[in-house]
Parts: sequence; C-alpha cells; structure tokens
Amino acid sequence: MDCGNFKEDGKNNRVVLFLQQFVDVIIGTHPHLKNGHYYVNNTLVVQSLGNLLFPLRGTPFKIFDADGVNQMSYEEQSKKVYAMVKKDKNSSAFSKIVKIRFKKEGIDKANSMYMDLVTDISEKKCLYIRPTKSNTTWNVICASDDDQCLNHD
Repeated sequence: MDCGNFKEDGKNNRVVLFLQQFVDVIIGTHPHLKNGHYYVNNTLVVQSLGNLLFPLRGTPFKIFDADGVNQMSYEEQSKKVYAMVKKDKNSSAFSKIVKIRFKKEGIDKANSMYMDLVTDISEKKCLYIRPTKSNTTWNVICASDDDQCLNHD
C-alpha cells in the first residue's frame, strides 16, 4: 500500500479503518524512510519499513548521464557513498524488519517484534545490512517502552 502519513492524512486513516475489518497487518510502502507503527483494534499498521538495500537518497548512484557520458568514476562514487553512510547522516539508510506471530484469534501482540537496521558499507565498498548501534535487539511492537509506537493500547 502506497501510504502517506496515516495519522495526519484523513484519507489514509479512513482506508486503515476500513481495511482493519478484513486484515491483520497493513504495511505501507514508498516513502523510503522508516516510519512508526501502531495498532487499530487488533490490526497492526506499519507505516513504512524504510529502504533496506534500495539506493540511498542523495547518493550518486548514477554513473552515466542520458548520453552515456561518464559523470563520475566508480571509485569516486564509492568514496562518496562510503563517507555518507559512515556518518549516519542519510535518513534513507535506515529501515526495520518486523517479526509477526499469530494465534488463532489474530496477531500475538506480546510476541510480535521489530528491529531497527541500517544499510552500511564495508571497507571493500560492499553494501550490507546490520542492526543500528542503538538498537541491536528485537523490540515488542507498541510495548510501553517503544518510542516508534504512534499509539499505546
């Protein structure tokens, strides 16, 4: 589902209220940024998971222009990407994964979790995914200490 801001966009909020009658999980896509999550009754709504291994916003992944003329060498490009990711200044480098458990009645809220991730780049200039330094464990979705939860039951 291509989503705007569920909480502030009345149209998307109506869509969520309608869909929650039929589904257990709604995962929004497209903003390329990690966004919050919340429950509507027993339906989990994850606004956005972020980018994972998508080319990062603002990174110079375009080596050739439309005419095929080289704009930047691969080595120059790699150095810029490496520097940007290492500084953790690129919000589109962050993402999260969710692990959702179900019972017969629907989502098992106590055992549904998420982990924050960041796309990093190795010394050999290879992209890889790792947990963020501040969050290396699984977190229960919308637990009392979940700062990404947009509502708490």
